[in-house]
Amino acid sequence: MWSATRWQTYKLMEAQCGTENLRKAGINNPTDLITFPWDKKPAPPLTDKEREDLQAEMDAINAEAMKKDESA
Repeated sequence: MWSATRWQTYKLMEAQCGTENLRKAGINNPTDLITFPWDKKPAPPLTDKEREDLQAEMDAINAEAMKKDESA
């Protein structure tokens, strides 16, 4: 629905302003008007090493928080 509306808006602007003027304004396709969350490519999956590094970082943060709780 929203993608169709974006496309229609782009085509209307193209008819009203002209393709050359849109290009000068940096609008080369409908996604240049607005980008929806579903237009973005998903992030590639984490590798095992990245997952281990993140887990180690979270463990360190949790350990530091536990020390603060115990001293309070």
